[in-house]
Amino acid sequence: MQTIASDIGAITSKGGLNHCKMHFSVAHQNGRTYLKQAYCTPPFRVVDITEDKRSPLAYLMTMSSSPGILDYDRHDIRILAESHTRTIVQNQSYHRVFQNSNGATLSLELQLQENSTLSYIQHPVVPHQKSAFKAINKIQLAEGTELLFGEIITCGRKLSGEVFKFNHFQSLTEIFFKERLSLKDNILIQPEKIDLAGIGQLEGFTHQGTLYYINLRSNDCQIAYERATEILTAEEDIEFGMSKPLNQALVVRMLANGGEQVLNAFRKLEEQLIINPN
Repeated sequence: MQTIASDIGAITSKGGLNHCKMHFSVAHQNGRTYLKQAYCTPPFRVVDITEDKRSPLAYLMTMSSSPGILDYDRHDIRILAESHTRTIVQNQSYHRVFQNSNGATLSLELQLQENSTLSYIQHPVVPHQKSAFKAINKIQLAEGTELLFGEIITCGRKLSGEVFKFNHFQSLTEIFFKERLSLKDNILIQPEKIDLAGIGQLEGFTHQGTLYYINLRSNDCQIAYERATEILTAEEDIEFGMSKPLNQALVVRMLANGGEQVLNAFRKLEEQLIINPN
């Protein structure tokens, strides 16, 4: 593995870390997946936390020494899963978006080469009062790939009374197969313009999770659909819905009142669909 980190010259006079990068790739060798190369600028870091070195699965942890996402921040994350790799990517903690005047952005690119598997379930995003944030997720899939990608949005610092006090939150996800757009999802939350308690919105819930599962090795996601239904039906005090926009794709939307509950439910799906599918 090669690890390169630049100096922290990206700090701006406005207080943000400006353009922060984390680019890494995984490769396959002798039946195992390993962290092949990583390029990180502060405050990012990625480490291999795989406990069983004989496992075909690699577990990676992304870390940040910053307390959160600041004004003017532009986070650029790119992950390349080379052919025949099997990878679980986790991150360390909740993503806090601090109050800002000019907004902050996250650009995430996932590229899966032939017959690779990647699971990336992110910790919840916590937008603070008067914050603005936009995430752009672009995912490229090749033949025979399997993807599990999840994101969770909270109402803000709930225990501090900041329930939907942020200005703007947007998450745009585009999933491509052979460079052709196959699935697009645009989540836009503007509390001052939208009645989030209304019909067709969150209807009293404060947390929302979205999970995308695509298996291009299968002709149908019916088994995944049934497993997800069984797991989520057992959860208390939630609402969820699932759709199959494509035969090989499943989208789960979950509403709850706590970020940990959504995260734990998604981890259960990860266990059933990716880690121990049989």
